[in-house]
Amino acid sequence: MGRRRVRLRCASGDTDMKGVSKLIQELQTIFNAYIRERDKGLPCISCGDPYPSDAGHLFKKSTRPAMRFNPRACFLQCRKCNSLPDGNYEAMCKGIAQRYGTDYLTEVIQTANESRKTDHKWSRSELQELINYFKSEIKNLKHD
Repeated sequence: MGRRRVRLRCASGDTDMKGVSKLIQELQTIFNAYIRERDKGLPCISCGDPYPSDAGHLFKKSTRPAMRFNPRACFLQCRKCNSLPDGNYEAMCKGIAQRYGTDYLTEVIQTANESRKTDHKWSRSELQELINYFKSEIKNLKHD
């Protein structure tokens, strides 16, 4: 007899009942909105396009999961740059160094390299904490 999975559902949408994958999806949407609000008015970090629309990650989410929601490693990019296989990595690094300095870029790369040493798994509480944090940051940015 096969095993059946029973998923608890909560009509109110209570996050205590959401699984990790649903919370990751929710956080990704909120995190991307935060990056768009934070970088509003800035050109594409990679090519300088004046109308960027995507939250582009410096590192692939699949290879550096611990960096996925790190705002120091995500910037507004135009759709063209963000859709390249490597996210236009070299140009993005150059843009980050020009905008924030080479020390900033070096620190982000070092953090990412350190994160590779662990197999990071997101917990529900960690994800919920980040959701609350980035929602608050979005509100703060909109009031400034």
